[in-house]
Amino acid sequence: MKTMFVPFDTLPARARVWIYQSEQRFDVATTRIIEDKIKDFINEWQSHGNDLKGSGKVLYDHFVILSIDEEFYGASGCSIDKSVHFVKELEEQLNLVLLSRSSQSYLNDNTVEFFPVKDARKLVTDGVVLKETKTFNNNITTKGELETAWVVPATKSWLGKFFKNDN
Repeated sequence: MKTMFVPFDTLPARARVWIYQSEQRFDVATTRIIEDKIKDFINEWQSHGNDLKGSGKVLYDHFVILSIDEEFYGASGCSIDKSVHFVKELEEQLNLVLLSRSSQSYLNDNTVEFFPVKDARKLVTDGVVLKETKTFNNNITTKGELETAWVVPATKSWLGKFFKNDN
């Protein structure tokens, strides 16, 4: 059997990533199930009949990360659709919500918390979200960005527009 799954840390910085968040915290058993299913999925993942080399893991007990090394072979629209189908299967099998984009995640004393995107302005105005509040930018696209630009102060995220300019 082919093995296209590789350790996450061996992927290059240019490897493409997709991030899916769950407001429900994963326990150890759920994390193990998710990571086993990711490994199985990646070992079968293809683009136009070509194997994709990739990895995936759970981070912060709330985020499912999928990644492929596009230097090996690039993702196509159909292969990306297959990954979304895989995530939908995870949702159904484990009773999770991973595809919703209606909440923003942030760190509060090293605990991941969430708020509805529609409430962002009010939370900034009320001082719940501060300029230095660490937020998750789930729109990043590479492993390098995951390491350097995924967790950023609120002012460096889309929330920055809600802070008054102090200059």
